[in-house]
Parts: sequence; C-alpha cells; structure tokens
Amino acid sequence: MYNYTISIIETNNKIERINYKAEEPAINVYNVLCMIASYHVNDIYGIQLWQHAKGKTIDNDARARIIKQYYIN
Repeated sequence: MYNYTISIIETNNKIERINYKAEEPAINVYNVLCMIASYHVNDIYGIQLWQHAKGKTIDNDARARIIKQYYIN
C-alpha cells in the first residue's frame, strides 16, 4: 500500500516534511495548510502532497508521485 508525505516549501528554499500512514489525515492536513498559506503566511512558497510506497520515502521511491500541489503566486 501507500504512505503519504506533505512537503512545505518555504521561500528561503527550506523544505519541511510531514509523514502520514493514511491518506485521509494527510489530505485533511494538506487542505488546512493550503488555506492557512493562502491567507496568513508569507514565507511559504508551495505545498505538495506525495504518495509513495510503504517503507520508502519520496527520496528513495522511484514511483513516488505528487497527488496534490499548491503554489502561492
């Protein structure tokens, strides 16, 4: 099955990651982060929700893919 990772891309090229074992909580947090970033946070450039194989990360899973992404203009 799959695990999920949220990547928060900050304007200073720093990337924070939050890992989840289930899709629903990952999507819920992703949606909240997008809402907060769009209204209140100036130092976030984008947010990505990744899907990847259990036991792997987005760095070592060749089939990892972005399933949602949000970028601030």
